[in-house]
Amino acid sequence: WYDRYPWDSMTLKEVELAIVDRMAELIAADGQPLAGVFEIISMFEQQGLKLAVASSSNLRLIEAVLHKFEIYNRFEVVHSAEFEAYGKPHPSVFISAAKQLNVAPTNCLVFEDSIGGMTAAKAARMVCVVVPENIHRSLPQFGLADLNLHSLLAFTPDHLNQINASLFCFS
Repeated sequence: WYDRYPWDSMTLKEVELAIVDRMAELIAADGQPLAGVFEIISMFEQQGLKLAVASSSNLRLIEAVLHKFEIYNRFEVVHSAEFEAYGKPHPSVFISAAKQLNVAPTNCLVFEDSIGGMTAAKAARMVCVVVPENIHRSLPQFGLADLNLHSLLAFTPDHLNQINASLFCFS
């Protein structure tokens, strides 16, 4: 927007910080967890699997969500693509998270809700379960996913046994 309609009141960095601040406030006030988040985290913990968050979102926003739902300490790694040269659909955020966990990317399971995230997971050679919004579930691009579910609640221990993964990345 600045390129089209330059302004003098704030620097680009100040605008970015103001937007992130406001988003963090909204998360703290009104944020709601995706159905099944707590159940799926518990399932993986019971299996003794390492948990990570690898997201293209700003780290402050990732942390705001994790703190809002009191699940921050349940993840060994919390990583943002803001610290990578490229965001999704580039696979670097997932590869870096796997490296921080000392887990091979091919032994990782990623849960995604977007085509870009799914593409990044598959480019990292990770197993990918997609849980897109209902209006997007039937998009042909999601055919690249290993599993397409309508809800995290639909993921069962049988799915986990079939996948045999060692990492959970939610973004």
